[in-house]
Formats: sequence, C-alpha cells, structure tokens
Amino acid sequence: MLITEFVKQLDELSISSAVKDKLISERIKRKYMPVMEKKEKLNIILQKSIIEDNEGKYIDTIFNEIYFINMIFLSYTDLTMKPNDDDFTSPLMYDIIKSSGIDEEILPRIGKDLLEYRFMNEQLISTWEKRKEVIR
Repeated sequence: MLITEFVKQLDELSISSAVKDKLISERIKRKYMPVMEKKEKLNIILQKSIIEDNEGKYIDTIFNEIYFINMIFLSYTDLTMKPNDDDFTSPLMYDIIKSSGIDEEILPRIGKDLLEYRFMNEQLISTWEKRKEVIR
C-alpha cells in the first residue's frame, strides 16, 4: 500500500481506536528479519550513507538515519512510496513517516527485533569509523 494513501486514510477516517489498531496491524508484514538479511540491508544503507569530499570519506549520519527508518518500513511493512518500490533513499518517505506520526504507531508493534537492527546499525557504523582511523 502507498504510504501516502495509508496516512490519508488514517487522517480522514473518524475511526475508533480498535479499527485504527486493526488498520495499522494489517500493514505489518513481519516482526522478525533474519540476521543475515539485516546485515545485508545495513551494509547497503552504510554504503549509501558514505560521503566523500575534499577531506575524505565520512558517514553522513542524517542520511543514515533517513535510510534506516525507510528501510524498516520497507522491510517490516507493506508501505511504499510507489507501487513495487523498494527505494529506501527517499527523504520524502522519511518526512511522511515522521510528520504523520505513523512511526510512533508502527515501530512499537514490530517490537524487539528493531532493537537488534538498531544495535547492528550502530555497530556497523562504529566498525567503519574504527577501520577508517586504522587506514589513515
């Protein structure tokens, strides 16, 4: 389902909390992602987050967070920006997620797997930074 349609549906309908809970729960397609799939997706996020300028390479942590949140929605829910779209680099998608507040509704329902995913992301960034220091 398109994320814009879902947000509009939640905003326009004067629905009971039970109906809203059901609509939100129906968007979640899984609550666990296999560890190797997490690692693969996090490596892609990391590579897209690395910026190179005159002073060298660094991780743009803002892009990393945008990509991370978008990837969560694409991996754990059926919400996308466009039909059959798996582009996690859209700042617009992130803005819709945050401005609508659906992250506050959906992320807690996915549960503890997100803690592991977040931890793995932080460890990957930390490892990249440490390796970068060694290479200098």
